[in-house]
Amino acid sequence: MAALLLGVATMAGRARALPFEPGEDFVMKVHLLGLPAGDLRVAVGQGQLDGVSTWPLEMHLKTTGLVGWMYALDESFVSHFDPAANDSLGYDLKDTVHGRPHEEHARYFGQAAFMRTVLAGRAKIAIRPILPGAMDMLAAIFRLRSEPLGGSAVRIPIFTGTKSWFLDARVIGHERVSTDAGSFPTVVLRCRTFFKGKFASDREITVWLSDDARRIPVKIEADFAIGSLDAVLEKFHGGALAEAERTR
Repeated sequence: MAALLLGVATMAGRARALPFEPGEDFVMKVHLLGLPAGDLRVAVGQGQLDGVSTWPLEMHLKTTGLVGWMYALDESFVSHFDPAANDSLGYDLKDTVHGRPHEEHARYFGQAAFMRTVLAGRAKIAIRPILPGAMDMLAAIFRLRSEPLGGSAVRIPIFTGTKSWFLDARVIGHERVSTDAGSFPTVVLRCRTFFKGKFASDREITVWLSDDARRIPVKIEADFAIGSLDAVLEKFHGGALAEAERTR
């Protein structure tokens, strides 16, 4: 444990302002069209990518029940987050939809993304233009957690594998939200998105972050082409340093 804390502390020395760290993990209960759809699990790891120390943001979602029968999805997603730059270096996605496997791997180099996709056993390589500083949506949520979230809007460049656009987030209020993980005072953000296809957004996405130093994702709501979706915090565990400080 001492070695783990030392390793985390060494990396955190240059990124201590971030409200998250390796060892943090949480689970959100997901509903689609009001029906239980599965659990969204997210964990912050520790690793390296091309010689850069990273905090991989690891997410897994598997649809269950009636929603799983209608839309059978099993997805693992890793965003390679650079804590020193508060940015993402790329992502790795593996999923199956109704038993059909799909992979997508992206690495960012300035204003270009090197892409490798695998569908039905066939690999394709492409280079796509991206906005400077672009990141995936998971990394963008973590980036929002580190923003001051005052009166001005926050703009984050997004890359979704084929499209680049800006996510514009603004604070619209404060609200107390009760979940299975506890009751939280939250800051409420309205986020303008530009998703296409099944996840085309009919309106802005609303995100509730805990109104404290940790900025925990407490709740997310959105309307997509396939229906309304919400995710609510069920469990939360802080990182190694946070837990050590809490129990001192």
